[in-house]
Amino acid sequence: MRRSGRMRFRATVVTLLAVAGGGAACGARSSEVTPERCAPVEAVSLAGVKAESLEGEYELVLVATVGDSIGNSTGGRLELYANEPSLRSIPSAGGGARAGANAPLYGASDVEVERVGGPRLGASTSRDPRAPGVLVVEQGGQIVMRLGSEANRRGELRFDGGYFALWVHQFDENGFAGRWTSGTLGAQAKGHFCASRVGD
Repeated sequence: MRRSGRMRFRATVVTLLAVAGGGAACGARSSEVTPERCAPVEAVSLAGVKAESLEGEYELVLVATVGDSIGNSTGGRLELYANEPSLRSIPSAGGGARAGANAPLYGASDVEVERVGGPRLGASTSRDPRAPGVLVVEQGGQIVMRLGSEANRRGELRFDGGYFALWVHQFDENGFAGRWTSGTLGAQAKGHFCASRVGD
């Protein structure tokens, strides 16, 4: 990670940790979160960063910058666990597994995506590894987190419908940050996010 990007990201994470009481809170609710406490970060190369490094528990903050909920923010807990080897492949449209893609982590989050204009795609709190509330996908040097158990249900390939995805732009030992995109037919929302690591 470039030094300038790391310094900006570290400042964002430290501010967020202070707001969350050093990670002691169960989950920051939207009434406690403001856009000023989670600033956008620049995208840097994640070459050499493995998605497995993100395993753990975080305080997650989402800020909306595009859509009907622009200016709104919300927060909650995010938990990421190692996925079973048999559940790491990503199905392709032609059948079989998608080349160069894998899902090393799955998890759950109690963040209320509707507050920033996102659709509810099943239960984001689901810890079922075959239909998790959060699925971490690694492909082409990018790390993306899909929210919603219906969007992540094993054995189903979605061609349309809603989506909510977090794109990781920066990562260090304190957490990660980036942008999120979401949409349904005829509606779209975007913003940025911060995830600060809690516990050991």
